[in-house]
Amino acid sequence: MLDELITKEELKQQTAYYDDEISRISETIASRQNVAESHKRQLDAIKNYIALVNQTAEMNIDSTKVYGEMLKKVLVHDNCMVDIYLNCMPSGFRIKFHVNRFNQQHRFNVFIDSCEAMPS
Repeated sequence: MLDELITKEELKQQTAYYDDEISRISETIASRQNVAESHKRQLDAIKNYIALVNQTAEMNIDSTKVYGEMLKKVLVHDNCMVDIYLNCMPSGFRIKFHVNRFNQQHRFNVFIDSCEAMPS
């Protein structure tokens, strides 16, 4: 403006535009930080829950009763996928697996290929 390349009004418009952009970007950053913090809290809760589940494996009790208290539902799909819903979590987990049979007595190993949280 001092070099008379733009008018005072054009400078005000540019300033308003960039102030709006800074505000919008700041809100986006804050929103994503909130999502990241929420995911961190959920992950910490899952890790804590897994630690508790691992402790139950060492108990000398009927595990079906224990697991029945922890599980909301389990959906087994035909395409080597299982959806697991826990009582403490708002969403479930999808586990993809494959089976390796190794003898005639119908014995087999199940190998987990991936596990991902499903949206709630």
